[in-house]
Amino acid sequence: MLTGKTESGFEFEIEEKTLDDYEFIEAVGKCEQGDPIAYVKVVDAALGSKKEKAFEKIREKCGYVSAKEITKLIVEIFQTPKTKNS
Repeated sequence: MLTGKTESGFEFEIEEKTLDDYEFIEAVGKCEQGDPIAYVKVVDAALGSKKEKAFEKIREKCGYVSAKEITKLIVEIFQTPKTKNS
């Protein structure tokens, strides 16, 4: 299990097998090609049981669950040293 805390204060947990899951990697690739449906899969896999907590944090900040803010959070998670070096 990879755990960490983003600069914005969000504590995350990602199962190590997620980063080795072909379907996850494929979804990330589709996201880079602009597929919004694949992005939902990436968010679900990356945030897992913490997804609702992330949504609440963004809802408090924006008044709704902003796709741009979720994107920032996912990018921030994968740029933290514990996930970056995996």
